[in-house]
Amino acid sequence: MLRICSVLALLLLSFVRPAVAESPALDVSFNADVFKVAFAFPVFDRAALEASWLHSDEDGELVGLGIFRTGIASPGASPVKAGLGAKIVYGDPDKGGSSGGSIALGGYFRWVFPNYDRIGIGGELYYAPGVLSFNDTDTYDEESLYVSYDIMQDAWVYLGVRHVQMKFEGDPDVTFDTGVHLGVRLSF
Repeated sequence: MLRICSVLALLLLSFVRPAVAESPALDVSFNADVFKVAFAFPVFDRAALEASWLHSDEDGELVGLGIFRTGIASPGASPVKAGLGAKIVYGDPDKGGSSGGSIALGGYFRWVFPNYDRIGIGGELYYAPGVLSFNDTDTYDEESLYVSYDIMQDAWVYLGVRHVQMKFEGDPDVTFDTGVHLGVRLSF
């Protein structure tokens, strides 16, 4: 555990810069069985923290805290905005007696079509193998892909698909979310 804390502290220190580049954002998404809320806020120049909570009526709760290096992945008239980093997730499923967490590595992206400046695509991908998982958790994976429409400069709605799964030692795997969801993201 001390080694994990040391690595996270070094990761945080590697982002130290004097200025703040991005604005805070609130992201809310849902489907018939799942509700997710996430709040991202800048901590240093080109770095952001994100706290999230996912509630599944059938499968339980999942909370996360991540740090990401953010920026432009490709320059041009319509740049790809992206973030790369890690997040600590903790799952408390309703089924079975297991609970636990992982340090998932991954990132996200969003690209707005150049000739259709209100329509974009984006996604997220995170994975934690057994060596980065603790308590009863064996692995963690999360994938999502969405199409978005900018209502205004700092607010967009989206329709996406998401898959969030945590595998446990000795208990059944728990899929916290799989399927289509609607969402809105507001920047402040």
